[in-house]
Amino acid sequence: MKPRAKKHNEHRFWASLFDFSFSKFIAIRVFVIIYWVNIILAGLLAVLAIIGSFNESIGLGVLAIIVAPLLFLGYILLLRVVLEVIAVVFNIGEHVKNIAGQLEHKTKRIDNYEVSDAEEK
Repeated sequence: MKPRAKKHNEHRFWASLFDFSFSKFIAIRVFVIIYWVNIILAGLLAVLAIIGSFNESIGLGVLAIIVAPLLFLGYILLLRVVLEVIAVVFNIGEHVKNIAGQLEHKTKRIDNYEVSDAEEK
């Protein structure tokens, strides 16, 4: 893989992780709110953990500076995956509904079909 392509793929990963519009899925507006609120709360929790750790000791504070951002990113990644899985389930449901509607329309046309005497012989 070329360095430029690798950098582009990494950019797409981070862009999709923080894509608050969920444009690739059904517009479930609640997910945007859930995502934003969780990012804000997780960020505040990480900052408070770092501050609290420095109040305990310098070593613990330095450890918190390393661990807190990693836990924050891990949590946001997990939240994103869970929300995407739920969105995919809704998306599948919408597609099944569309397919069922198309099949129902075709079935009605077949039910209304009448066989003439010439076709029976």
